[in-house]
Amino acid sequence: MNEINKNNFIKVACLMLLVIMMTTCVLSVTMAKYASNGSASIKSPNIAKWSITVCDEELEADMTLSKLSWEVFDEEGITTGLEQGDNMIAPGTWGYAAIEIINESDVSAIITITDLNTFGVESYNLEFKCVIMEGPPEKYDNEGDEERAPITKTLGPGDSITIYICFEWKYEADGDDKTANDKADTDLGKKAATNDSVEYYLECTFTITATQAIE
Repeated sequence: MNEINKNNFIKVACLMLLVIMMTTCVLSVTMAKYASNGSASIKSPNIAKWSITVCDEELEADMTLSKLSWEVFDEEGITTGLEQGDNMIAPGTWGYAAIEIINESDVSAIITITDLNTFGVESYNLEFKCVIMEGPPEKYDNEGDEERAPITKTLGPGDSITIYICFEWKYEADGDDKTANDKADTDLGKKAATNDSVEYYLECTFTITATQAIE
């Protein structure tokens, strides 16, 4: 009898040991632990701004400088005082329009001014030119003080340059004789009188190219 009880006790003990071992294995498999995964992103530095303005207008492929104004003088350098204002030209006058180009970019820019063209002035005593100089012109011819187009300048961020589109409409006669009849100029003046409600003007075009400077 004792032998049977002893065997039963051993069996029960072995069974309990087996259950404990199995429980330990399950716990070791299911026991919680820290675990994380995910994705991350990183932003690049800010994009550098690119902006070139001409007379406060953004440089575009095809633009008309609506804020442009002309300074018009007589041969003595005195403001003409023409009846309808200084934006009118006539034989015996000269003048200029100041055009400010600003690099408002965050990078340096190479500015090139080329292709100065005037339309319909070949028959008249009228000349146009594009120059850079220190300060506004004091006369049409400023040899040595100006740099004529084509012009190339490098502008750092925030830098600017001013170019001057200059014109001179000479009298045909030399010396003090200002009464010579210039038929072409007279015809031009008559065209301006054909319709008082329409402004008559000559068109001057030029090309401004801006590219990023590689430093």
